Amino acid sequence: MNFISFALMAGIIESGAHLTKDGAEQLLDIYSKMNSKRSWIEKFNLMSTHILNVTFEWLQGFIDGDGSFTTFFPTSWGSVGLSSPTRKTRHNVLQLFLEIKQNTHDVRLLLRVSLTS
Repeated sequence: MNFISFALMAGIIESGAHLTKDGAEQLLDIYSKMNSKRSWIEKFNLMSTHILNVTFEWLQGFIDGDGSFTTFFPTSWGSVGLSSPTRKTRHNVLQLFLEIKQNTHDVRLLLRVSLTS
């Protein structure tokens, strides 16, 4: 969403229109609606009107930017095997986690990603 606004602003500047009063006002108007100045509903509705083509490359970039990969190697005591449920044995279990955090207004984006993978 901010990229679209940024691209509009770049077009105004590239054309030289920013040197006029109208062009400068257009830049200020676009700027006034960027980032945290957008309402939650505007951010939420963007994904209902924008068709997202999730490719492998897009997903890789998305995870690189907003994801985290964690490994956890806890040491615990527990039952091992079905034959002796009362025998306690020390065992190590490697756990892998991929986590992608987003704001609540991006729930449609996360749903789209989950349906693609």
